[in-house]
Amino acid sequence: MHNNQPNIEDRIIAFAVIGFWSILILFGLISFAAPAWLVNLSNPGKHSEALDLKHMGDQLLRSKKYRQAAANYKRALEIKPDLNAAAGNLGIVYSKLGRMEDALETFEYALALNPEIPHTSYHNMAEIYEKTNRLDEACHYYELCTKTEPLPAYAYAKAGAIHLKRKRFAQAIDAFNNSLDSRQSMLQLYRGMLLKEKYGRSNTSDERSHIDKLLEQSSLPGALDAYDTLVFNWGLKWDHEIAKTYSYMGNAYTQSGNLNQAISNYKKALKIWPEFRDAKQNMEIVANLREQFQQKQQSP
Repeated sequence: MHNNQPNIEDRIIAFAVIGFWSILILFGLISFAAPAWLVNLSNPGKHSEALDLKHMGDQLLRSKKYRQAAANYKRALEIKPDLNAAAGNLGIVYSKLGRMEDALETFEYALALNPEIPHTSYHNMAEIYEKTNRLDEACHYYELCTKTEPLPAYAYAKAGAIHLKRKRFAQAIDAFNNSLDSRQSMLQLYRGMLLKEKYGRSNTSDERSHIDKLLEQSSLPGALDAYDTLVFNWGLKWDHEIAKTYSYMGNAYTQSGNLNQAISNYKKALKIWPEFRDAKQNMEIVANLREQFQQKQQSP
């Protein structure tokens, strides 16, 4: 007669099998529940993989392989949806591909991810609206840039150019003046460079804390001595962007009927850039108009 009772070895094997399947089921339930400790444990690997895909996308973007770049950025965002740099670059790729609405939507997403540093998204959205001839929207976002951009001279100038196209001459002149003020102030330039550095640091870094202390100062530090100021002011005398801004201001004054101010601004542009053809031609035209107007005033 055979003994059907399992021996000790069989029982050990049975317990081992049951234990093995219990562990698998337990891990399956844990994974399904996704507790915080498990998510945190897996995050470093996911973050590294997403960054690798983002860096590959950057290389493809520089090589103008836009479709392949988009695929890498989208895959990176699937792995790590809060990877702001990938979202911003995906928006740039979409704009390069002519997918303007997708680009705008992506920049909105990037803005939601990083609302404390909005100027990059604002700038990119402004450029898309300008390219698609939605000038009022473009002007709105350029003006948002002027309030958030560390170095706002360009955004002021772009907003001014759109106001000029819309024949909003007073607003154009204000924007151009603000552009000149922000470009010609060494203190503003210094603070803008500090802000750009600050935005590139983590919130808890010692460097960011030190930058905040520097930004609290109301004057240039002693390290920027008189020699630096002299070099800065010398450079302004040859800055073609400043010459262009003066010329645009001349156009605004011309169209608003203030010919004396128009000529004054054209002269400032030509003092910086004597070969500036547009400023030279416009000044000659306006000078002739002023002369004709004065002759009419003097005639009986």
